[in-house]
Amino acid sequence: MAGEALTNKFMLGSATVMIGPQADLMDLTPAAHALGLVKNFSISAQPQFTDLRQGVQNQLVASVMTENTVRASMEVYEYTARNLAYALTLDGTDYPAATVVSTLAAPTAGNDADATVQSGLGASFTVGDYVMIDGGGDLVEVRKIASIATDTITFDADINRVFASGAAVSVVNSVDVGSKAEPDYYAMQVVGRASNGEPIVLLLPKVRITGGFTMAFGTDNFGNLPFEVTVFDKVATDPLYADWVGRQASLLRA
Repeated sequence: MAGEALTNKFMLGSATVMIGPQADLMDLTPAAHALGLVKNFSISAQPQFTDLRQGVQNQLVASVMTENTVRASMEVYEYTARNLAYALTLDGTDYPAATVVSTLAAPTAGNDADATVQSGLGASFTVGDYVMIDGGGDLVEVRKIASIATDTITFDADINRVFASGAAVSVVNSVDVGSKAEPDYYAMQVVGRASNGEPIVLLLPKVRITGGFTMAFGTDNFGNLPFEVTVFDKVATDPLYADWVGRQASLLRA
């Protein structure tokens, strides 16, 4: 039969994408480094050639590869502080998930910088943290902790509105939008499976996230961060340089 399949190695599936320090390329794990729900991951190599031609008819007689750019793209759906930082070309490892959460033990007074959290939880907070007080809907205020006395937190500015007892009080990350800081390089590992269940692994030892931040509050569909990733050649001062001379990535496939 013309066009008959020779194997069952077809591409249909999703992938786990992990990002971390260059030196940890082989040790990246889903629990510590995955971006979460990712759709439509794709990677492409785009070689460019310089051709030599001869004669009146411009016959092609030689060609030399002068460039081979590797790029990847994906849709990242989880708007965590870490993913948002990566999308902004910042170091996402500096933005761990916030785990300090309490509630107000008493209503705020309004135009007062103090708030009392549940007994015994004041010690969980740290001076200098950004804290979000969430009363539901658009009743939210963000303040920075100036001092802590047992379970009473004093902020750097008055809380303008009255929040009822039980309002959530949680430490949050502050992610710099529009930062001019020079982007870091990372390692990326991608693990997916073909339609027959066989694993496919991509190792990208030096990448930079060169685009992806967009945030829209819409009601018709889920938003995503459209990551654009550029893959680089290593230089002698990079970790694992000797293992990656002459190649930008490795595709592992049975």
